[in-house]
Amino acid sequence: MVIKHQHYRKVQSTQDTARDLIDQSEQTPFLVTAEEQTNGRGRHGRQWISPRGNFFGSLVIRAAVVPLRYGEYSFLVAVVLHETIVKFSDRNVRLKWPNDVLLDGHKCAGILIESHGAQNEFLIIGIGVNLYHAPPEEEVGQPAAVLWPDQKPEGENQKLEEFRKQLITSFAQWHDVYCVQGFENVRTAWLKHTHNLGGQITAQTPQGPQSGIFAGIDAQGNLLLTQGKETIKVTTADVLI
Repeated sequence: MVIKHQHYRKVQSTQDTARDLIDQSEQTPFLVTAEEQTNGRGRHGRQWISPRGNFFGSLVIRAAVVPLRYGEYSFLVAVVLHETIVKFSDRNVRLKWPNDVLLDGHKCAGILIESHGAQNEFLIIGIGVNLYHAPPEEEVGQPAAVLWPDQKPEGENQKLEEFRKQLITSFAQWHDVYCVQGFENVRTAWLKHTHNLGGQITAQTPQGPQSGIFAGIDAQGNLLLTQGKETIKVTTADVLI
């Protein structure tokens, strides 16, 4: 997989720019990055605070599976981010259901996947990583971590470029695995690196909080939560740390 790269100084959102490029018949796959976002977003319409120096990118591909399985890409990209981040840090990197990356227990990266096209055949995979800056806890409601806390971006920012290249390499390799072998290998890799497997967690669902033992994920990526003798399936929630 050869992934083209389009870089911008400032955009409202790399997701929106990627969507415009699809509409202009840009050939996939491609990656859109920006030095600055003025209106970056995360899941559920939340703002993604985007200070200059961090990584903001949207990877566009033609989906390899039917729409019912698009959620699997969240786990695929989480595994890719884990593999990429550990290349640049020896700190504890873990994955939190459904699509966050934690560094020493604090959120360092997030994933937002949207579909586009006449049959929603294109996936726009938004990736944000706190490389040099983290948003204040009071603005995002949870502590955030930085990959390189004691450094500042300089000049052409060679480290960010190295990060981008590693991310693309890892994605291409894992996407090949996914296309040939299916979701199970991705699921296994995700579970190997997940946060608090077998521990007590609380999932904030649309119907209210559900607490129990984190028992993993099923073959579709749903959260499995053991409550006493029963294991329930959670399809949509935010897991609280």
